Amino acid sequence: MTYNVLKSTCSFSFYPHCDTQHMLFPYRLANQAREIEALAPDVACLQEVDKYQEYLSYLSKTYSGVYKKREKGDGCALFYNRERYYVGEVCELDLGFDTVALLVPLMPLEEDDSPLLVATTHLSVWFDDAEIIRHKQTRELLSAVNAWKKAKEAELGQENVPIVLCGDFNSTPDSSIYALLTSPGQARPPAARPNGPRGNRGGAVKSPAAGRPAATSDQTQQTTPWRSAYALHQQTAADEVKEGATTATTTASGEPPYTTLLPHSAQVVDYILWPAASPMRVRALVPIPRLAEGSGLPSALYSSDHFSLMCELA
Repeated sequence: MTYNVLKSTCSFSFYPHCDTQHMLFPYRLANQAREIEALAPDVACLQEVDKYQEYLSYLSKTYSGVYKKREKGDGCALFYNRERYYVGEVCELDLGFDTVALLVPLMPLEEDDSPLLVATTHLSVWFDDAEIIRHKQTRELLSAVNAWKKAKEAELGQENVPIVLCGDFNSTPDSSIYALLTSPGQARPPAARPNGPRGNRGGAVKSPAAGRPAATSDQTQQTTPWRSAYALHQQTAADEVKEGATTATTTASGEPPYTTLLPHSAQVVDYILWPAASPMRVRALVPIPRLAEGSGLPSALYSSDHFSLMCELA
């Protein structure tokens, strides 16, 4: 599962369509915890978490977790079913522009199960030239994830250890970031402004964790394509997630029509991905609900401005 849960300090004025009582954090937290418990994922990657201990308290009956906070106070959390996994050595990344990522090795408790490597992030949005920044962050993230995977495989003495990358990429299917993820051979970096992104006039996003700048727009990086779970698995309305919900139809890209929804806008920015070369396939996924035209999130039923995404991979 990946789920941008909307931080507790969000401005209510951004969501005038939602009743104030349904915007209050205790209401949203309880609603989201019930959703996670009902769907019962083995792994839940949450973004915009600024009350990690509160989420952990609600979910502690089944889940343990790890957390990486950014300077603005929220961050990425990963919760895992401790009856299936224990956590290995976690790698924390700083991708610059107050963006973090978690790389978490989940080790199986059952001998017959495989380890699972999970990476999650929430890419930058509130900057000038944000797509340029996100493109460079994605390059650095993919480089770090690929190196981490190879190191873990060497450490474990195993090949083709399953790995999943998920989160809120703040990037739609027609963006250079999505192309970099799913079709790297065809990806073209967005055009930079003459002075570079605001806050870093040198034109390269510096990552303190990596100790080097990310690739600039004229550099190339060899990477393998990743598959998007929702783009590759035809959604059906056979299984409803919640009472009264119907399944949103897919778009030309294969992605659902939205993962974040406001009355005036609908976008796909959240993804669950794994390497195209991996033998893993989607066995099932939770469909994105179809809401009435003009509806928006959050609401009484859905307590974030994003839907949760969840699939079963095998």
